[in-house]
Amino acid sequence: MTTAAATAVIVTLQNPPFWTFLALLALASLLLVAVGLAGARATGRTYPTYWF
Repeated sequence: MTTAAATAVIVTLQNPPFWTFLALLALASLLLVAVGLAGARATGRTYPTYWF
């Protein structure tokens, strides 16, 4: 939890351009989902369990 808060503070203090930040956020989100899907496929599990 502390690491997540520290990351948010660092990004806020650096004041990145909005579109650059949004692009990096989208890329990171897609990467996390892709890794989850690949791991689920490799182990035979279902991911995600449900979509909202």
